[in-house]
Amino acid sequence: MATGSSLTQNHSRSQSEIQGDLHKLTGMTARYGFVSVQYRKPKGRPTKKRKMLAENNKKRWQKSSETVDEKKTVLKVPCKYCTNCTLAITQHHSMGYSTKMELLCESCHESYGSVFLSFQEEAKNSHDINSKLVRAFLSIGRGHAALETFSSVLNMPTMDLKTFAKCMHNFSVKNKVKKKMLEMSRQAAREAHIKVDASLKNQEIIDVSVSYDGTWQKQRHTSNLGLGIIIDVLSGLVLDFEVLSKYCQNCVVNGRDMGVDSVEFHIWQKGHADECDKNFDGTSGAMEMHAALIMWRWSISDCQMRFVSMLSDGDSKTFQFLTDNKIYGSDIKIEKEECLKHIAKRLGTSLRNKVKEWKVKKVTLGWA
Repeated sequence: MATGSSLTQNHSRSQSEIQGDLHKLTGMTARYGFVSVQYRKPKGRPTKKRKMLAENNKKRWQKSSETVDEKKTVLKVPCKYCTNCTLAITQHHSMGYSTKMELLCESCHESYGSVFLSFQEEAKNSHDINSKLVRAFLSIGRGHAALETFSSVLNMPTMDLKTFAKCMHNFSVKNKVKKKMLEMSRQAAREAHIKVDASLKNQEIIDVSVSYDGTWQKQRHTSNLGLGIIIDVLSGLVLDFEVLSKYCQNCVVNGRDMGVDSVEFHIWQKGHADECDKNFDGTSGAMEMHAALIMWRWSISDCQMRFVSMLSDGDSKTFQFLTDNKIYGSDIKIEKEECLKHIAKRLGTSLRNKVKEWKVKKVTLGWA
């Protein structure tokens, strides 16, 4: 019996070692680019349809990468170094939809220079064709998956998910519409308050009443994205808004490739901190309170206003959170105002529920 148990232990140990080696090999394969990240087997139950799509994508990726490396055009022009007519224009690796072209002599392997087919922005280190395609698909409400399908139909190499995310970030940084629109809105709201009270014209910082509310991408307890909006009560214009996110696609992809606990991932994450989409670590329900806290703290520096009165939908958590943090010090307190429509709505709902409750007990409220 002892011999049998020792053999079983040795056998199980060898199986675990083999599984560990296979796991390492799989990680190295995905990490060093034998199979692209976007063509790995998707999560979930391995159905026949998913297997077929994964195999087709893998074959198409391998075919497109081999085709790009092998394309070349031979020119009947002598080389100035070896005088052989073996000059060729070859296509090397591609950056998204921009391919690198190089003039090379096949005899002496002397290079005459290389250039990308698309214009490259030095400041953003991105190609013009990639930026335009990302902007086009975002404008119609589509993302990387739709762009990948578009490339597959045209039988051309697609853009990597990291390249897509980088172009999307560059586009959001370059787009300054948000800042301009908020500046115009704040100026119009300030002029509306000055029309009502002319004494505010000489004041650098004015006190205003605002309406605040938050929303989520989906049900609040499970959403990764939350939004808080501040609207001026007098003019009805948006003074500020803040988006909070608990998810970053780049962090998830690189953490999966490098390993979340690896040193490489921590070094990459430090350089990625300024561009990371994740800016909140709390619960989804707390996004509304924290978004309000951020905008109330920026109200003086960004808007030259103090939001001293808050009109809400009856939720007292945000108001209590702002009061506890003492945004404007202990001297200036934020007041809370209730919306009559929300009060009427809740009162009507309570009365209807009470009627239903007593109706079950065979009690009639009011006149028969």
